[in-house]
Amino acid sequence: MKLKQWMAVTTCALSLMPSFVSAVGQLPETASKRAVEITINGALKTIPEVMGDGYIDAETNRVMVPVRYISEELGCIVNFMPATDSQKAGFLVGFKGTIIRMTIGEDHATISKDNHEEVVPLDAPAVLYDSRSYVPLRFISEAMGLDVAWNGDGDAGKVSITGQMELKKEGQQEAQPQTTSVAPIPAGDVYTSNEQAARDEVNRLIDLYK
Repeated sequence: MKLKQWMAVTTCALSLMPSFVSAVGQLPETASKRAVEITINGALKTIPEVMGDGYIDAETNRVMVPVRYISEELGCIVNFMPATDSQKAGFLVGFKGTIIRMTIGEDHATISKDNHEEVVPLDAPAVLYDSRSYVPLRFISEAMGLDVAWNGDGDAGKVSITGQMELKKEGQQEAQPQTTSVAPIPAGDVYTSNEQAARDEVNRLIDLYK
């Protein structure tokens, strides 16, 4: 099963799972009123309203985006971990045999690759608001090996992401575009039972597409 086809199937499955009921369009109080435009390899992107929106954080001056949107848009795999008695909520982003682990509100992230784990500082923490997880756009993009450029001129801040994510196996054909028959995207992040389950699932899918 190809990556985009798997995403379509997963979206259908998630729509049948319980999730938080949340109002569309809610952003954290620290969100600046200034608009932000995001382009990926020259194409202007529009974040689906049900996923949230991109915004400039007035306190950190960083562009924040829904992690589910940016991960899937760049061809990565994202899985969410619920808060427990011993840890805060967080998420894993998987690509090219690499897993990024981020915890809501923490000032660092962990990048695991080739049995090596590195803790890297963040200049803005991941945020959970209105049942959606937001991540610093520059950090998550550069961690994927992509280039990020910022243009602050004009009424809207502009972020340009360039680069290529290679997740398909050698010789594997490109996945076909999703059709309009795909079930609607569920509002809010849908969580796995625990971190190990999230990590196992991300690893399994990385093995399929690396």
